[in-house]
Amino acid sequence: MRKIFLFISILLFSNSNFAQEIIKLDEKYFIDFNEIFRKNGIIEIRELVNYGIEFEYPEPHNEEERSELIEKERNHREAFKIFKPKKGSYLLEGKGFTMRFEVNEKGEFIGITTIKIIIDSENCEMKFSFKNGRFTTANFKDSKGNTFITYEDIGTYTKLNQFNRDGKINLSIIVQKGDEYDKGIEIYYYPNGQIKSERDNKK
Repeated sequence: MRKIFLFISILLFSNSNFAQEIIKLDEKYFIDFNEIFRKNGIIEIRELVNYGIEFEYPEPHNEEERSELIEKERNHREAFKIFKPKKGSYLLEGKGFTMRFEVNEKGEFIGITTIKIIIDSENCEMKFSFKNGRFTTANFKDSKGNTFITYEDIGTYTKLNQFNRDGKINLSIIVQKGDEYDKGIEIYYYPNGQIKSERDNKK
C-alpha cells in the first residue's frame, strides 16, 4: 500500500511540474497565417505593442476595453512586433481560439501544432506537422471529423486543397514561395474530380 501511495504521489508531482512548464500567451498575441506562404512555411507569432494606433486613448482602462482594442487592431501589422518564443511548450488563447505548440532551442516550431477555433458556432481543429521549423502538412477538420482544408508544402510552393461536405475536392490554391495568399493560382473542380477552370491571380 505504501508503494502504491508513493507511486501516486510521484505521478501527481510529475503532472504538476508538467502543467507548470506550459507557457501561456494571452489574446494580445496573434498568428499571421498569411505569412506561412511568404515565409516558406514558417509560422510567425506577433505581439500587439501599439494599442493607440487609430484610437483616441493609447491605453485601455479595463479588461473589456483591452479585449475590444486587441480585436480591432489584429489586422494592423504595424501595431505588432515579432514575438520570438524560447524553448518550451506553449498555449495561446484568444476569443474562440486556442493553439498548442512546442518550440526548440532555435525558436523553431517542432512536432505537431494543434489549433482549435470556432467558425460559425462550430468547433474546428487544425493540425500542422513541422520539420526543421517549417510546416510540411496541415489539415483542417470540422466538429464531425471531416477534413475540409489541407495544406501541403511542396518545394517551391504551398498547395491548399478545399473539400466539400462529401469529401470531394472543389478548389486548390497554389501559392509560390514568397507570394501572398491572394496571388495564388486557383484551380476549380467538377464533382468527379476533373478540373473545371483555372485562374492565375498574379496576371
